[in-house]
Amino acid sequence: MKHLFNLYIILFVLLFSACSLKKDIDFDTSNYEQKVIVNGLFTINEPLTINLSLSRQIDTASLPEYLDSAMVLLFENEILIDTLKKVEVPVNPNLIYAWNHKGYYQSNSILHENKNYKITVTNKDYPLITAKSYIPQLIDTPIVYIKDSAKYAIGSSFQELVQLSFYDDASTENYYYITVGQTDISDSAFYNQLYFDCKDISIPNSSPYLNNETHGYIYFNDELFNGQTKTLNLYVDDFYLNMKTWNGSEEVVEPVYVNIYCITKDYYEYVKSADEQQYIFWGGTNGIIVPDPIQVYSNINNGLGIFSGYQSMRILINK
Repeated sequence: MKHLFNLYIILFVLLFSACSLKKDIDFDTSNYEQKVIVNGLFTINEPLTINLSLSRQIDTASLPEYLDSAMVLLFENEILIDTLKKVEVPVNPNLIYAWNHKGYYQSNSILHENKNYKITVTNKDYPLITAKSYIPQLIDTPIVYIKDSAKYAIGSSFQELVQLSFYDDASTENYYYITVGQTDISDSAFYNQLYFDCKDISIPNSSPYLNNETHGYIYFNDELFNGQTKTLNLYVDDFYLNMKTWNGSEEVVEPVYVNIYCITKDYYEYVKSADEQQYIFWGGTNGIIVPDPIQVYSNINNGLGIFSGYQSMRILINK
């Protein structure tokens, strides 16, 4: 009985200590300065489209405001080539915030590889905003295949091993972003991004903040395999790899693709910091005390957001 009483005392102390750790924090918003948020991802053979919105205070629950009265100039290798025009509907429906038609600006100029691009954003209520980026080179077509008879029970489902191998260029510092998705042969606009498992030392998702190995995407740099052939093991649910549909005359397998993006260091840092912030926000630290809030990375001078080039390719997995 004495031991049981001592156990109750210990549990009470632990409970009281845990409660005492909870503390309401007052945010001083008196010095808050609203900034323009620039979101623009661009690639070769397409015009530049960006979205301009305004930042909000941390205690504000209102919908975003968009900046519809700005002058946006586009420079290629420091030479002015275009003035972006305000548009209502973006050409590319996959752009950031594509479900809202406000705050979009688009160029008439097509962008190219091996060129440096800069934008300036001018509005009477905000300081001059600038951002620079480029379009990185695309890797040679990688080898992607489903390893024969390689099925693994993960959780309540079976997954097949999809191996992806590509050569990394040793002359540059490279950054990669990979997704897996499924399309509908009867609807070309349909795209379903799939979750998959990938356990690899190169992926920063193995950090203490991001220790979940099931992803909708992965991103990594070539620090551990610079100038070498890199092989990744992607575990994809066999339900999707073998899903069939009727095309009007016969049953066919719905296509599943691996999408490979060659991205810039700026975009890599942006996605990594945004992931860490979201992970902490949704309570994924499992009790780990995070000493400082994580600021999402930005390469926008006098503003927030991301301006970055990329190149991509899509490869069919279930041939």
